[in-house]
Amino acid sequence: MSEKLKASDYRFILLCLGICAASLFIGIRYFYRAFPEASIDFRVTRDSSLPLAETFLSSQGFSTPGYRHAAMFRYDDEAKVFLERELGLEKANALMGRDLRLWRWAHRWFKPLQKEEFRVEVTTRGEIASFLHSLPEDAGGEDLTAAQARGVAESFLALQMGRDLDSLEFVDSQSQKMPRRTDHVFTWKVAGMEYQSATYRISVAVNGDRVDGYSEFLKIPEEWTRGYARLRSLNESTAQVDLLFFVFLGIAMLVTLSRRVRAKDVRWKTALALGSMSFVLQFLASLNLFPLSEYRFDTTGSYGSFVGRTLFSAVLSGMTLGGIILLLTACSEPVYRQAYPQHLAISRMFRWNAIRTRRFFIGSLAGITLTFFFFAYEIGFYLAAKRLGAWSPAELPYTDLLNTRFPWIFVLLGGFFPAVSEEWMFRAFSIPYLRGLLRYRWPAIFLSSFIWGFGHANYPNQPFFIRGIEVGIVGLILSWAMLRFGILAPLIAHYSIDAFYSAFLLLRSGNTYLIATGAITAGINLIPVLLAIAAYIATREFRSDNEATNAAEGTIPAQPEEAARAEPRALPTYLPLSRKSMYAAFGILALGVLALTVQPPRFGDSSRFRISASQAEKAANEFLSRMGFEAQTFRRITQPANRTDAIATQYVYSKGGIARLNQIYEEQTPALAWQTRFYKPLEKEEFRVNVDPAKEKAAAFRHSLPEDAPGADLTEGRAREIAAEFLKARGYDLGLYELKETKSERLKGRRDTEFVWEARSGTPGALEEARVRLQVSVVGDTIGTWTHFVKIPEEYRRMRQNQNFYSISVIVVRVLFFGVLLALAMGRIVGAVRLDEVRWTPAIRVALAAGFLEVFHTLNSARAYWFQYDSTSDMGVFALTMIVEMIMVIVGIALTVALATVLVIACYPDSTTVLRGECRRLWGRDAVIATIAVLGAYLILQGITSQMQYRASSLALAPSISLPANLEAYVPIVSVIRDALLLGIFCSAILAFGVHLWTRVATRGWFRFLLAAGLIVSLLPLPARRPSEAALEAIQRVLFVLLAGWLVPSFFRNNYLAYFVSGALVTLMRGAFSLHGQGNPALEIQALLLAGFAIAILVFLARGATATATMTNDK
Repeated sequence: MSEKLKASDYRFILLCLGICAASLFIGIRYFYRAFPEASIDFRVTRDSSLPLAETFLSSQGFSTPGYRHAAMFRYDDEAKVFLERELGLEKANALMGRDLRLWRWAHRWFKPLQKEEFRVEVTTRGEIASFLHSLPEDAGGEDLTAAQARGVAESFLALQMGRDLDSLEFVDSQSQKMPRRTDHVFTWKVAGMEYQSATYRISVAVNGDRVDGYSEFLKIPEEWTRGYARLRSLNESTAQVDLLFFVFLGIAMLVTLSRRVRAKDVRWKTALALGSMSFVLQFLASLNLFPLSEYRFDTTGSYGSFVGRTLFSAVLSGMTLGGIILLLTACSEPVYRQAYPQHLAISRMFRWNAIRTRRFFIGSLAGITLTFFFFAYEIGFYLAAKRLGAWSPAELPYTDLLNTRFPWIFVLLGGFFPAVSEEWMFRAFSIPYLRGLLRYRWPAIFLSSFIWGFGHANYPNQPFFIRGIEVGIVGLILSWAMLRFGILAPLIAHYSIDAFYSAFLLLRSGNTYLIATGAITAGINLIPVLLAIAAYIATREFRSDNEATNAAEGTIPAQPEEAARAEPRALPTYLPLSRKSMYAAFGILALGVLALTVQPPRFGDSSRFRISASQAEKAANEFLSRMGFEAQTFRRITQPANRTDAIATQYVYSKGGIARLNQIYEEQTPALAWQTRFYKPLEKEEFRVNVDPAKEKAAAFRHSLPEDAPGADLTEGRAREIAAEFLKARGYDLGLYELKETKSERLKGRRDTEFVWEARSGTPGALEEARVRLQVSVVGDTIGTWTHFVKIPEEYRRMRQNQNFYSISVIVVRVLFFGVLLALAMGRIVGAVRLDEVRWTPAIRVALAAGFLEVFHTLNSARAYWFQYDSTSDMGVFALTMIVEMIMVIVGIALTVALATVLVIACYPDSTTVLRGECRRLWGRDAVIATIAVLGAYLILQGITSQMQYRASSLALAPSISLPANLEAYVPIVSVIRDALLLGIFCSAILAFGVHLWTRVATRGWFRFLLAAGLIVSLLPLPARRPSEAALEAIQRVLFVLLAGWLVPSFFRNNYLAYFVSGALVTLMRGAFSLHGQGNPALEIQALLLAGFAIAILVFLARGATATATMTNDK
C-alpha cells in the first residue's frame, strides 16, 4: 500500500526548512564568538619548512643523507592553556604566534637501531625554535669545564641565533661526565618576557665542545600547574562517577543479551555487518596515521618491527572497535525492536524498500534538521555560558590529519563510531530498559540522557559540570526524536554533528581534494535522503513501511529468569584413583620437597621484611627528626617497594651471576624497602623515606618542595661539601666514588644543586661497565634527595629495549592465540545459552561469593590506594574517585568470575554437582591426591628452573625478586585467601576449556600440535632478547605443558572438585611460603594460619571419601 505526503507533512517540511535557515544564520554569524580559535600565522607550511630546517643543520656542520625523515605539527598545550586563561585569548593570540614561538613544524631525521639523530623545530613564521642532536653516551668529545662550555653556548646564541646576551638572565646549569666527553646544559630566561609569573626561557646543550641542542619554551609557574590540575581533577572525578552508571548499563546489556540469545532473538548478521564496518574504518584510520607514527619511531627497534607493530596494532584496534559495535548492536537491537514496533527496524533501515518509505523520509529530515539545530544550540549555549563565566580552551585551526593521505577516513570514523555506539546504548537500549525498570518514560529519558551527557565531563571545559549539562540537554532532545521518529533521526543527527566537526578543517583548507572529500563524508547521510526524494518525485508516492518496521521484523519476548529446575540427584560416573596413583602423588611431592632442600642461592635471599609497616614508619619518622625536619603534622602511609631495575638486574646477573647480583642489591643498593610517604592535602611539600626492611634503617629519601619555597643560595662548592658530609655520615667512603654529574638551578627564593657520584672501577659497587651511583641534592642548604641505583651502559639498555623478531613474534602469537581462545570460549558460551544448557544460579552464587571476598580484599588494600593520592586533588575528590574505582574493580571481578563459571558449565553441564555435599564423598580423596601431585610438580618445576638459571646465569634471564604475598594489605592473609578462591576458579575454567578443546574440538593431530605450540609460545617471557634466553625459557615452558598434560589425565580426569581445590590450595601454600621466613612474627603467624588452613581443607576432603564410585551418569 503506497503513501503520499500529507498537509501535515508539508507543514513539517516548512518547519524544518525554517529551523535549518535560522540555525545556519546563527552559526555563520556567531560561531567564532562562541568558539574562538587560536590564531596561527602559516607563513611556511610543513613542506616549505623542511628546507629551512635542513639549512640550519648544514650551518651546524650536520648532514642527513641516509637518514629517514618524519615531520608533524607541535605546540606546548600547557603553555597555550596558561596564556588563554591568564591573559585572555586576544592577548594570548598576539603572543603565541610572534614572541613565544609556540606553533612549530617539528622535523626528525633518524636511523633505526642508532641512537644518533637530529630534530629541528621551525615555527610557522619560519624561525628556528629548537634543535637537538642526540649522541650515544660513549661518543667521543672534549672535556670542557662549565665555564668553557658556557662560553661556547653564549657564542652560539649571539652569533647564530641572534640573541642579545644582555637580555638573558642565567638561571641554571647541568654537567654530566660521559665515558669519553663531558656534556653541559645551560638555561637563561629572557628579560622582559614575563607573563603572570611565567618566564620565557632558552636552553643550550653543549656536548663536548659542540652545541648539540637548543630550545625555547615558556616556564609555567608550578603553583598554576598544580591549581589547574586540581581544577581538572573535578572533571575527571565527575566522569569517573558517571562511569559507574555506564557499568550498570553494561551489566544490564549483558544480562539482556543472555536472555535474548536463549530466546534466539539476536540478529547476528546485522551486528556482524555493523561491527565489520567499524573494523574496516578503524583499521584504515590507523594505517592512515602511519606518517605521523613515524615521528615517534623508537630507534631501539628495527624499521621492519615498527611496520609490523603498526599493522598489528591497526588490526587489533579495528577488531576491538568492531567487537564493541557488534556487542552493542546485539544487545540493543532486540530491545529496540520489541519496544518500538512502529518504527523502522535497525536491520532493514537502510535497505531500498525502507528508504522508499515516508517514515524514512520524515525521520531523515528530522535528523538533518536536528543537525542544524544543534549547531545553533551549541553556539547559543556557550555564548550564554561564557557570559556567566564558563571557559573552554580555544580550538586550533589546524590538525596533522590534513597531512595524511586520506584524512576523510577520520571523518567517517569520527561520525560512525560515536553515533552508532552511543545511540545504540543510550537511546535504543537505555530508554526502554530504564522505562521498564522505573515504570515511567521521562525519568528513563532524563537518566539515560544525563548519564550520556556527564560521560563527556572530562573535557577541559570549566566549570567541570558545564559539558555534562550541555550534552545532557542534547541527549534529551535526541531521546525525544527517537520516540517520535525512531532511532534513524538521532542516528543521522549524531553522525552529522560529529562528522561535521571532524570535517570542519578539511572544508576550510582551500584544497579542492580535502574540501570535496570532507563535504562528501560529512554529508554522506544526505545520499539516501536525496534518493528517497528523487524516487518520490518520479513516482509521486512512497512505499508502505509495513515490510520495514520492527513489527514486520518480529520479536520473541526475552525469557524470564530461569524456572527452578530440579537438581539432578545422580552424580557423574567416576572411577576412583588407584593406590598406585596415590603413591605416585606422594612420590612426586617427596621429589618436590627434595628439590626444595637443594635449591641454589636465590636473588634476594637476605632481603627480608623483618619489620612491620608501623615499625618502618617509626624509623622513617626518626630519620626525618635527625635530619631536622618536623613531620608530625603530615599524614603518612607506608607501602612495600621493589627498587630494582629489571634491565640493570639482567646486566649484573649476566656478568656476575647470582653472587654479584645479591652482593650489589644487598650491600650497595637495597632491592626491597618499606616506603613511607609524609604528605599534606593540596600541598607540594612532602617526604618519602625508604627504610631497609631487614636492617630497620633509612635507605633513601626525598623531600619535595614548591619551587617558590625560600632557602639559601649556596655556591656549588659549599653545596657539594654538605652533600659529601651527609654521605659520609651514612657510612659511604667517597674515595671509592667519583663525581659524575652536577646540576644547579636558581629558583625564585633559593638555589638547588644536585650531585651524582659513581663507583670507581675495581670497587664493590662496580661490575665491568655497571656502576652503583649515589644521587644527592641540596635544596637551599638542606638535603633534598638521597638515593642510589645501578647505572649500566646505554647501548646495553637500548639492546634490551629493542623489540626484535622474537618479542614481536611472541606478542603476535600471544594475542592471536588468546584471542582465538577467547572467541572459541565465547562461542561455546553462546551455543550453550542458546541450547539452554547453562544454569545461571550456580554462576551467580559463585560470582557473589567472589565479589564478597573482593570487598574485603579491597578494603584490606585501601592504604595502597591512599598511597597513590595526588596532592593536586582535594582529599574528598580523590576519595570519591577511589571508591568508584574500588566498586568497578569489585564488579569487574564478579563479572569475570561469573563468565569463568559459565564457561565451565557450558563445557561440562554436570560440573554444577561440585557444589553439592555428595561430591565431597565422591571426589574428596582424589582431589587431595591431585593437589598433592600438583604441589610436588610445582616444586619440581621450580627446582629445575632455579638450577637452570643458576648454572647458566650468563645465558639466562635474570630471576625476579618479589615482595611477600599481599604485603601492601593491612592483613595479608585475607587477600591471600581471596587470591586462592580466584585462582581456583580461573584455573578450573582454563583447564576445563582446555580439556574440552583437546578432547572434543581438536580431534586432529595438527590441531592439537597448533594448540600446544601456541600455548608454549604464548607463555614465553617478552624480556628475553638472546637466543639462549629464549631457548632456556622455552625448555621450562615445554616442561610445564608436558607436566600439565600428564597430570590432568592421570590425576584430575573428570574430578571437577580437584581442578578448583588444587589451584586454590597451591595458591594458599605459595602465600604461606612467601610470608614464612621473613623474621616478622606477624607474618610468620599468618603463614602458619594459611598452611594450617590448607592442610585442614585437605584433611576435611580426605576424611569425607566414603562413598562408592558406581554412580550413574546423568548426561
